[in-house]
Amino acid sequence: MRELLLKAKKISEIFHDKDKLVDPSLIKFLNEEYSNIIIEGMQANPPPKLIKGKRGRRKQPHSRNLLERMQNHQTEILLFLTNPLVPFDNNLAERDIRMPKLKMKISGLFRSENGALAFSRIRSYVSTMQKNEISVIEGLMKAATGDPWIPDYSENNHPTLVSTNQELALA
Repeated sequence: MRELLLKAKKISEIFHDKDKLVDPSLIKFLNEEYSNIIIEGMQANPPPKLIKGKRGRRKQPHSRNLLERMQNHQTEILLFLTNPLVPFDNNLAERDIRMPKLKMKISGLFRSENGALAFSRIRSYVSTMQKNEISVIEGLMKAATGDPWIPDYSENNHPTLVSTNQELALA
């Protein structure tokens, strides 16, 4: 599966670098290969057998659970092939939650709900600045002086720096 997904990633990069969509026949082929690998995995990891006299759900191995999720979410997993705006991985989303989880791990918890909200707002602001390639120090200084910047999506849907009073901020 790893080899197939990496091959699909390379194919999508080749097409998307040329500002083209992946050929539908290639998408169909990759979807069929994906399904075949899932079927092989299901056969290699059958569901647990019924135990006489035991009720409730049977515990499945992690590999079987993963296979079932990958089968149920095939369209979402391979969405990067058909939509160039969808990244192959979700590293940005993982990075965004890493800091709050680390803080919770180290200190055990946030002392108050207000503290957790403040921490989340600051992390969100910093993350947005980083994604827009804005100097974090300058952005925080502007926010501290009461003039935070906000991305302006009005022109060509490309963010530019503007302050709350619509003056251009220093980049």
